[in-house]
Amino acid sequence: MGPRFVDWAITSRCNLRCRHCLAEKAEEMPRELLLPLAEEIVELRPDWVILEGGEPLLREGLLPLLSEMEGLDLYLITNGSLLGEELARELGRRGVRVVFSMDGASREVYEETKEGASFQSFQRGVERASREGIFHGVTVVLSRKNLHQMGETVEFVRRQGGKFVTFIPLQPRDGGEDPYYRAYGLSPRDHLRAMRLIYGRDWGVEVYYDAPFLWAFAEREGVSLPGGRSGITIPEVRGCACGTTLYLAPDGGILPCMFSPPSLTLSRYPEESLRRAWEKVRGSELIRRFKSREGREPPCSPCPHFHQCFGCMSRVLKVQGRPSAPDPECPFGNAGKGSGGGGF
Repeated sequence: MGPRFVDWAITSRCNLRCRHCLAEKAEEMPRELLLPLAEEIVELRPDWVILEGGEPLLREGLLPLLSEMEGLDLYLITNGSLLGEELARELGRRGVRVVFSMDGASREVYEETKEGASFQSFQRGVERASREGIFHGVTVVLSRKNLHQMGETVEFVRRQGGKFVTFIPLQPRDGGEDPYYRAYGLSPRDHLRAMRLIYGRDWGVEVYYDAPFLWAFAEREGVSLPGGRSGITIPEVRGCACGTTLYLAPDGGILPCMFSPPSLTLSRYPEESLRRAWEKVRGSELIRRFKSREGREPPCSPCPHFHQCFGCMSRVLKVQGRPSAPDPECPFGNAGKGSGGGGF
């Protein structure tokens, strides 16, 4: 069985500077390795493939790369500022679904979060994608900066004809000592408030909350969750998705997910084949222990929702420093008691 999806950061370069960005300014794989790697992705037969960065529209050779993966369900995540009319048509011809990163529903919040960005340019990019029928939806890195704009964000996507919004709670950088995360990371109470807002009404588009304790929330609150697929989340895989996906870093490093710290690099391409890398992810003892009650501390280990949550492995390792620890942002345990920064 192959990975549910492959998340490929094809470049570390970006034309903007996002305050929450986790990408390292790493070396990139040479262009001549991209097509062979794309061939190996096709051979793994993932359910879908995400292309991101940095900013993927900066990657030379993008269109031939898309052609190599023709037939796969392809999603491309962009800030939209470089999406011109001609490129939008090319992406449409290849059946690529375009997802925009939208971390603010107003010019003030959007441009404060993405340094060097123009909210007007973002809107133009969305409009071009909508005209070509390739605007699929948006991802939002949710923080205390934009928590109050969740409803406005969903309404923007609905008006533009998008199909989904995925809210991704702000993650800490490696080590968890990121000042931005400590200032704007969500508290357990913030998570609960956000999920109640999302699943308290019908928005007219599918809205996802990318947190491992979502299924525990649904069971406790008696709400139903979207059954579709956003291209970012896997509704049928409950809890932390580590071990079910592959994340390919720009330098060829292979990790369990895009939020994993560099210390979790399990393999590197082309030193090892992608199939061998997938075998390492599937056989990871670290992931196995993380998803075992016997390997975890309270309040996770006795939690009745443990096997449909686990907590976020990347966040636990970054903030707590040990895989046995509880998720500090869980709203249902006593791991996080503070008002922000994951309980700090």
